[in-house]
Amino acid sequence: LFLGSMQSAEAKSLVRSIRKISPDIFNIEYTALRDLVPLASGNFGAVYGGYYKKNRVAVKQLLDVGDEQMHKYLQREIETLRNIHHPNIVEFLGVCEHHSGLYIVTEFISGGDLRKILKNSSIELTWDARILLATQICSAINHLHSEQIVHRDLKSHNILVTDDGVAKVCDFGFSRKLPRKKGPRTLSLCGTDQWMAPEILMDDPYNESADVFSFAMVLTELVTRQKPPERNASDMYAFNVDEFRRQCPRDTPRALVNIIIRCANLTPSKRPALRDVLSKLEALGSSSKTIELKRASLDAKQHGNTI
Repeated sequence: LFLGSMQSAEAKSLVRSIRKISPDIFNIEYTALRDLVPLASGNFGAVYGGYYKKNRVAVKQLLDVGDEQMHKYLQREIETLRNIHHPNIVEFLGVCEHHSGLYIVTEFISGGDLRKILKNSSIELTWDARILLATQICSAINHLHSEQIVHRDLKSHNILVTDDGVAKVCDFGFSRKLPRKKGPRTLSLCGTDQWMAPEILMDDPYNESADVFSFAMVLTELVTRQKPPERNASDMYAFNVDEFRRQCPRDTPRALVNIIIRCANLTPSKRPALRDVLSKLEALGSSSKTIELKRASLDAKQHGNTI
């Protein structure tokens, strides 16, 4: 796991900056991390799986301690994760400082990311399962917004799913705390093009409604199991509703399609708040389960059984 010298001026500056977040932020000893094996590479470092205090953990290692731009993103991720606790956001455990590098330690999610799951045609996803995942993701981002935080890089790659189907939003390097004052802000361009809101691509001021658009793109993925459709500058990067409708499976719940279209509105102020979207998704999930129960009851009666 050798990374490079932690004795450089840049590395020492990074450690000082992180320590300002909290004096006890470096709460994990390197020797307490066991059986580390490489898993993947993320935006800001390599990711390892291992164990800490008998618990399976994910360990993210910063790749370049000399990159000051990376310092900013790392600090944002640590600050966001340590202050946010939600069942659908990956749980932060702590930070480890070692001569080989800096490590962020979080809970380990064994099921992989949502993009990989959607690409795997052998994995069946019922509409109930998709609506439940959508509800969980919406709940996580709505919680961030209630804390004045925008994620700014919401996409299926940054949503992990446990083996029992629980969504966990991760990768907070682009997250940003917004001031209490409402309204769009002039912020830096960041994110991933196919999921990015039009106002960001157009380099216009934006706020948490940009996350709402990105959430709509994740919903299109849940519906079609494909990446969001490409958008064009000539159309101001607007979401093509007609094209999306053509891609939808015949049995797609109409209410889910309507949610996506509203969240993907070209005009940020016309997009709904995620708290309202969450209520609609919860209602949609409840109604779909009621339908399934009714069908099960009918099937049982037809076969002479009672429920």
